[in-house]
Amino acid sequence: MKKHLLATAAIAALPIAAQAAMPIGSFGSATTLGQGANPQTLNSTRYNPAAGYLMIDHEAKEKLRFGYWSQFGGSIEFGQADNFKEDIDDLQKAIDDLGKNPNAQGVADAKTRFDAVLLKFGENGRIKFSGNVAVPGLPLAVHSETLGGTIVVDASVSALGRVSFLDAPLVDVSNTLRTRSAVYVKGASVVELGLGYSRPVFSNSGNFPGTLVLGASTKYYGAKLTKQVSGIDRDDGKSIGTLINDGLKDNSKSTSALGIDLGAVWQSDYYQVGVAAQNLNSPKFDYSSLDNNRDARNFSTEISLNETYTMDPQYTVSGAVFTKSKLWMITGSMDMVEVNDPVGDKVKNMQVAASFFPKNPVAPVARIGYQKNLAGEKLSALNFGLGLFRGVANIDLTYGLESVKVDGNTLPRQFGLQFSFEETF
Repeated sequence: MKKHLLATAAIAALPIAAQAAMPIGSFGSATTLGQGANPQTLNSTRYNPAAGYLMIDHEAKEKLRFGYWSQFGGSIEFGQADNFKEDIDDLQKAIDDLGKNPNAQGVADAKTRFDAVLLKFGENGRIKFSGNVAVPGLPLAVHSETLGGTIVVDASVSALGRVSFLDAPLVDVSNTLRTRSAVYVKGASVVELGLGYSRPVFSNSGNFPGTLVLGASTKYYGAKLTKQVSGIDRDDGKSIGTLINDGLKDNSKSTSALGIDLGAVWQSDYYQVGVAAQNLNSPKFDYSSLDNNRDARNFSTEISLNETYTMDPQYTVSGAVFTKSKLWMITGSMDMVEVNDPVGDKVKNMQVAASFFPKNPVAPVARIGYQKNLAGEKLSALNFGLGLFRGVANIDLTYGLESVKVDGNTLPRQFGLQFSFEETF
């Protein structure tokens, strides 16, 4: 077993995040504003295909709007595993000492302390990280009078990685300690290409005035999924980092699929409501098999050796109230069903936010929001965003409200930073 296991495993898995990004995640100022259709950011077209029509300033006869570089950034999330680096270091020292000086009492003392530590690490020890980058110039929204609506073209690359721990008991072997505990790494890198269309289909000028906009989009996903299990107690001299890197290179599988999204928005002068349905056709992607991995077979009752990830349909409702000029806006969005992300974590997001969007390009744009995952570990966070030049240049920060101790320091369990540059009106 190697020292600094948690940090080493995370570093070993970082190349996943450096290569690309996931289709599930936050983009630019939508990180704070949420998943509703919002004219403040082109990134809202990624969540509701009906948003495309709302991105164009029709009163000003605008025909085109595009992102200069609408997203680059990432995030990290920790499991509830206080001071596990110190505990693993202490366990390593105990194993090394017993290897040099086998004795029954030392084994008994180590098992008394560390069996519970390994169990807790298996339940809560994990690191999850993501990154996403938009193709410069996209999303691109083009309004066509001939087609009577707005076309949106989009492309991005994403990555999502998860390092967790599979625990097994410490075993007394001739007054020394051995274990089958292992590091479990899952990763997904995705290239996403999207084409959408939206248009108004009904307007009412009487009671409850407003306009109904419908939209649809199709997305191409080129996904590379990888998974590996590597035992931490080894005799071959390889470090955990080397084993994980080798395994990720040798045990990945590429799959492509199409996704279909639909959306609707009812917009009035002072409020709007929306609904979106993503991945209605449930696109599927395959992982490589772990049948030939001996370390993985030790945990065949806990993990799937042959796995297919299904991007299940997600339905999201959203709403907003605002002043007629949209100087002030309060927004909210919520997923209606619980789905799994590509690395197996459950997701059902809820967000609320407030924003200040002045017309003066010198005055900064400001936004603040709250988000909570209503599934899984139910983590929550505050989001803060700042925009310059009426939202052309943006930075958005996510700061988790739950905490964890890492190397004795208290840190938020989730932290993210997103940058975006896009045309605004």
